[in-house]
Amino acid sequence: MRVTNNITTRQFLTNNNRLLTRQIQSENRISTQRRFNRVSEDIINGNKAMTIRRQLRDLDIYNDNLGSAKAIFNAAETNLTSIAHDNYIAVEERLVAASTGTWSQEELDVFATELDEIADEMVKTLNADFSERQLFGGASNQKTPFRIERVMIKDEAGQVVFPPDYNKYYNADGSIKQDVKLSDIPRTVTYNGIPLDFDVTTDMILPDGSVTSAAGSYTVTVLDEATKKWKTDPSDIRSISAEDVARAQEEKDNSVLYPGSKPVYIDIGLGIKYNDDLTVDPQTALDVSMNGAELSGNGIDIEKVPAFGSSTGLVPFDMSNGYPAGAGIYSFNITVNGLNYDLSLDMSAVLPEKTDGTSYTDEEISAAVNAAFRTAYKDASKKDVPEGISLSYSNNELTINSGINKVEIGMNDFMLRNGEIERSVPMTEDGTPDISERFSKNLMQLVLDAASALRKGDQDTVNAIIDRANEANNHILNEITTLGIKYNTIEFYQSKNKDYEYNLKERQNLVEGTDMENEIIEYYAVKAAYDATLKIGSQVLPHSIFDFI
Repeated sequence: MRVTNNITTRQFLTNNNRLLTRQIQSENRISTQRRFNRVSEDIINGNKAMTIRRQLRDLDIYNDNLGSAKAIFNAAETNLTSIAHDNYIAVEERLVAASTGTWSQEELDVFATELDEIADEMVKTLNADFSERQLFGGASNQKTPFRIERVMIKDEAGQVVFPPDYNKYYNADGSIKQDVKLSDIPRTVTYNGIPLDFDVTTDMILPDGSVTSAAGSYTVTVLDEATKKWKTDPSDIRSISAEDVARAQEEKDNSVLYPGSKPVYIDIGLGIKYNDDLTVDPQTALDVSMNGAELSGNGIDIEKVPAFGSSTGLVPFDMSNGYPAGAGIYSFNITVNGLNYDLSLDMSAVLPEKTDGTSYTDEEISAAVNAAFRTAYKDASKKDVPEGISLSYSNNELTINSGINKVEIGMNDFMLRNGEIERSVPMTEDGTPDISERFSKNLMQLVLDAASALRKGDQDTVNAIIDRANEANNHILNEITTLGIKYNTIEFYQSKNKDYEYNLKERQNLVEGTDMENEIIEYYAVKAAYDATLKIGSQVLPHSIFDFI
């Protein structure tokens, strides 16, 4: 084949461009330290590289989340420590001094004013704003989760259920009684609109002197201290849903009653998962919400006392010669501490007909009835009858006695009256619930209550609050410990993520990284070939007419 100038030129230019391309590619690999810049250059390793990059990106998000959570927990611990240490020491000093010294009422009023100021300071501390969010607002971000207010709570029927001493300060129409000054009315700490000592998980002492259990929904109304009237604007009326009440009772945790009490989860790389009800599995994420009601304490402490009650009915059989004629199996419905049981008492088995001519005594019948009751209760509940509950028989009447357990009588064959027969709240001498034995579990509320007691010269209440304030402060200290555990957990995951990031980058380097030593050798080899090609180019390319001129 005849080799023409055109063939020589094309072959030279092809080789020259190929060497130039290889040189440029080698330069790119050296400068970027990557073997390829497009997936199309290495499809298999390119796919692996994209997966690794996605994992590194996710790791950056997890680390950002951990850093934010760490800052939140650190700020929360600092603020709570300020309350549990500085504020509590100041409170304890004044309570002890006020309870042990001989002070005039004017001096006690000074102590009360100081306690009010400390309570206000604690509320301001808990209303701290951190990074444009309420630190202790929970899932809610309203401006001031904690407030000190005068409020009342009504049930669905419009009956006032809180505060228990409402009738002492207000008339039936809600106006303040004529002989009561605004400063005389105790103040209440609220969290996201609901009093921290409104407890739906225990007995509620009502202003009319009765006792009941929380049920249904409630509304919270605030007193306008300027006009001394209850606010009526819909935006000022706060609702407590029946669902939240039922949830708090079911979980036996009053802190879930408050708005914003639901958790706020962030993904920290544990592989976040969801339950069947689409809620986050708490073991696969980190809760960063600060439920202020839970952290600062909520609910009430009512001293439990033996408040015995009883209910009497006629037995459904007649006694003949000391034997219960017509005795058989009788039904009995009973609710103990909220759990309902249907019992069947076999009286024929425990009181068989006598053949020796003797008669059953009332004591023997009582013992037999109790035995039948215990057997039936154990069959229904799979456990023994709680102490304080017993049956007794006398003169053809059956009586159920209740001690410290909460007992309700349902339908039965013994003509026992239905309804609740016992309460375990303390009673006054006139038989009404004693609200002086009702104490908040929140430190700030206890401080306000102590100030109110000092203004009344009530040393007994102040003495009782000292121990309870210590318990409330211990609760905060325990919550601080929990925050410390979470803080350490975050540091553990941050350290773990650093190791994971190092391994990922090592893997990334293996997948798409350039072998610099070999690549530099390759670059100079290609460059030498390219330079040599350029030098011989003048001999390969044909001479033009201008070379001969």
